[in-house]
This record gives sequence, structure tokens and C-alpha cells, in this order.
Amino acid sequence: PGGPEQVVALMRSAAQPLATALRRHWAAASTRLEDAGIVAAAYRTVVLHTALRTDLGALTTPAEPTAVTPDASAAAVARIFDALQADRRIEPDFRPAIGRLREPALKAAAIDPALAAADDHPLWALVDRIAWQGRSLPPPPQRERVRTMQVVNGLVDALAREPRPDADRFRWALDRLLGLERNRLERRIRQHAPQIASLTAVERQVAAPELSPLVTDPMLAPAADLTQLPTVPADLVDAIAEGPAADAADAVWLDDLAIGEPIRLQVDGRWVLAQLLWRSPRGRLMLWASCTGEEAWPVHRTALHRLVLAGLAASAAPDALVGTIARPAPEPDSGRVCTT
Repeated sequence: PGGPEQVVALMRSAAQPLATALRRHWAAASTRLEDAGIVAAAYRTVVLHTALRTDLGALTTPAEPTAVTPDASAAAVARIFDALQADRRIEPDFRPAIGRLREPALKAAAIDPALAAADDHPLWALVDRIAWQGRSLPPPPQRERVRTMQVVNGLVDALAREPRPDADRFRWALDRLLGLERNRLERRIRQHAPQIASLTAVERQVAAPELSPLVTDPMLAPAADLTQLPTVPADLVDAIAEGPAADAADAVWLDDLAIGEPIRLQVDGRWVLAQLLWRSPRGRLMLWASCTGEEAWPVHRTALHRLVLAGLAASAAPDALVGTIARPAPEPDSGRVCTT
């Protein structure tokens, strides 16, 4: 028992000997695995919750900063790519492209020894965005997925030809991939233009009392859509329809979503990744479309807020893959277990 200040003081004192002991035991365990004939690429990487990594970083203060050599940095980058190749969040058809980024990443590590520990480096953002294509596109061999794969392979090939790829070159590749996503979004919005025009007209009718009787679509009436949306399971209809209005504090992130951003939405008992294609000028109506199919759903803002509270809708975003890997620090003499 003790106050927070005593706990912090204890951790500061204990961090260094604990790190040394952990490193020693980790090396011994690795040796036993190798002696047993186990050569799994991922066993050298410890995966921790991001918040825990932050706490450890705040409490672990090395006595003196240790210079990172290019060789040690390259070894750390190689271990990161070993972990990525075993990461199940990366779809199999996009995993080879990420794997081929290893060589340009090793070249970059020779230029920037801090690369392995830099979560905000454009290389890692590019890795995350390539992995996101696998999650957010229709399954193979759909044409859009094949086209995206061709673009990704072209970008990786261009980086592989660079003799000294720096942060600007990885940022260039990332910008090209984000541009492809914007182009895809614009085409989807044009595809749904007739539905968007109809929804715009409906909101104008709802706003005009003399025209409101003309609104007959149950998906667009705040009370009725709670019982008509395919996202609402039958056993929750009554509870949602009769429950209190959604707490704005619990679903405020919905109002901050930009066009093109995704959410996870339960439709007919299955979870889908849906992309926001349109929000009405008054913010009352939204049009969501499946990222991996042709379905689209107009949803009233009140209904969506209540679905969030019922656990039937949730935020979604590209995973920060490298940011969730507690990477071993390049450690000639540092004695540190991981970097943050």
C-alpha cells in the first residue's frame, strides 16, 4: 500500500533491475525454444496493450541515453517485420507486399537509426494503410481489390528501387495510396447520387410542416426507423424503441466523423464495415455503404446514436499495427526491454 507518488518512485527504482532480469530470462527462453527446434518468427516480439507501453515508457528512465548503431537499428526493424508477417490482422493477399517493404525499411534504418522506435514515421503509416486495404475492400478476386493490389505493388517496387529511401519517399507512397482511397470514395458517392438526391428532398420535406405527411419511408422517421432498421435484432427492438434517447456524450464521435470514415455496424445479425458517403445539411440523415459490398443504408442520426448505446454500432479505424508492438530496443549496452 502507498500513494501514487510512492508507487512511481518504486517503479523508477525497480525498472532497471527488472528489465535486466527480464532480458536474461527472455534470452534463456528463446534458447530453449531454438533447442526444441521451434523457429517461429514472432516469438521474439512481445505484444502489449498500447496504454501499458505508454505507462512503462513513462516509468522507465535510463540512466544515460544510449546511441543506437545502424546495425542494431536494422536488427530491430527486421524483428518488427517478422512480427508483421505473423500478424493475423493483415489479410493474406496483402501480406507479401508488406513483407517486401522489409528491404527498403532496412535501407532507411541505415539512414535513420531511430526508425524502429518512431511510431510516427511514414513507413509505419504506410504499413497500416496497406493492411487497411485488405480489411476495407471486397474480397478477392473483386476488380477494385485487384486494382488496389496493383497500385500497392507498384509503390513497393518503386521504394525497393530507391538506394537510400528516406521519410519523404515513404510519405510519397502513403500520399499516393490515400489518393487512391479518395478516388474510390468519390466514385462511390457518384454511384449513389440518385439516392443522395432523394434523401436530400426527404429532409427538406421533414423540415417543412406542410409537407411532412408526404414522408412515408420508415427508415427516415426518428421513431419508426428504430423498429425498421435491419441493424436491430428482434429481441432488442422494444428495449431500444422504449429506452431513453442516446446520451450525446456516449456517441458524440458520430457527429465528428468526416465523409469517407468507417464504422462497424451490425446488419441482419452480422457485423459489416460501413463507410459514410453522405450527411444531410441538417445532420439528421446519413447514408452508409458497405465497404465490402454494394449495400447501402440511409439511417437517421437518432437511430444511429441509440444503436451505438445498444452495442450495435461502433467506431472503426485502421489498426496501428506497429504501434501495438512493444519492439525490443537496439541493445548493445542499453539494458532497456522495449521502446515506446
